[in-house]
Amino acid sequence: ALVTTNRVRVTYFDPQEFRRNLNAALEALRSTTWVLQKACSGDSELEAWYAEQQDWMRDDEIMRWLVSSRNRVVKEGDLEKDSTARITIFRGWVSEPFAETEIPPETAPDDYASSLATLVPCFAQIEEGLLKVDRRWVDTTAPNYEIGSSLEHCCRQLLKLHSSLSSLIELPSDDDLEEAKKPLLSDRRDYTSCWVKLESGQPCWSAMKPAEMSDELMDEAEERYSSAIEEMPQIDLHTPLQEHCGKIF
Repeated sequence: ALVTTNRVRVTYFDPQEFRRNLNAALEALRSTTWVLQKACSGDSELEAWYAEQQDWMRDDEIMRWLVSSRNRVVKEGDLEKDSTARITIFRGWVSEPFAETEIPPETAPDDYASSLATLVPCFAQIEEGLLKVDRRWVDTTAPNYEIGSSLEHCCRQLLKLHSSLSSLIELPSDDDLEEAKKPLLSDRRDYTSCWVKLESGQPCWSAMKPAEMSDELMDEAEERYSSAIEEMPQIDLHTPLQEHCGKIF
């Protein structure tokens, strides 16, 4: 379930793959609850424990959405009504938005640039231009929730179930589970947005990484920039580069 949920995030901007991975994730998450229930069957203590878990799951709106989708396959039409996609054009990484428009949510990445040609005829003349695409997939049966965050919520709740069960019985160690948890728990990048180069139509990313500096370079930087450094905003490595540049420049 954790692996398929991560695949949903990775393929968020490929409508066909996204829908395929979404259905796989829903099936895996539903199977997890079924396996847990079956494992508790026949043991009065475990059955009582699982009955308590079912009570709070019924009170959880997103978990109810998961359960109600037990025998359902999410189709393209289920995502079209409430999902959105918006393109914003920038002249460069540190510029203000040049133009923005809504596009059909099922628009594939290869069609982003062409979908703007009739809306903003001069966009191709922008040197080093960039498109920012913000997409929000929403299921018609849960219109108030973005799908990726809903799946993540379900995964976290099931991890709580696993942890609670492990306090009652000894569960075998699972290296695969620990490895599968890493993307969910540590990757905080915004998977609902992507950047595309106008000139090539290819996706691009900004990244901020800590740099190792010698003591000599650190002393030189402190001497030259000490007063300016005190006035610079604190940098969060998970915040997009453009936002940092906008604060500084």
